[in-house]
Amino acid sequence: MIKRIILIIAIFFAAFQPNYAQMKDKGFFVQAFVGMGDWNRKIYFTGESRYRYYALATPGIGYRFSKRWSAGFDIKFPIGINREYDVIPTLFAEYDFISLRRLKITAGACGSYGKRNSIPVGAPFPHPNLWEAGIYFGASYNLSSKLALMVRYACIGYYDTTPFHFDDTNGFLHSEHFMADFSLRRLQIGARFTF
Repeated sequence: MIKRIILIIAIFFAAFQPNYAQMKDKGFFVQAFVGMGDWNRKIYFTGESRYRYYALATPGIGYRFSKRWSAGFDIKFPIGINREYDVIPTLFAEYDFISLRRLKITAGACGSYGKRNSIPVGAPFPHPNLWEAGIYFGASYNLSSKLALMVRYACIGYYDTTPFHFDDTNGFLHSEHFMADFSLRRLQIGARFTF
């Protein structure tokens, strides 16, 4: 039995061993991320605030232009009855400003639009949909020349929506329409496969 387990582990590592080279310089890719969303749902006629949490699934596609540049399109799908938006399509471009053999540190620019799922109970004014543009940071670790584990975090830039659901969130700073969001909702973990 132990010999079989050792053989399976050896085969698994041997499958990735020849591909310790850097990620492919060019090619189409598919990716998927998971994360968490939250928002502060205020009940206006009582003044009560309640935090709501929901899951986020974010599949995407794109193209790697060179060793350091890539661009693509993904869609955040909020999951659960407490979601704030229906879907959030996003265009992005990424630059790997640190590129080691297997590890990359990335800065990305993105633009998103989200259609609001619901209006808070007793809201005295209409709540706009989400428009957002900014930069984020990330890292990836190449398991092979085609497969990488990835993480994205933070957003610094412009947003246009009602800020009440962000105000009480730890890690969110804003002035008018400019923000620096380092809250947990900006953390996404996923993987990318490059063809």
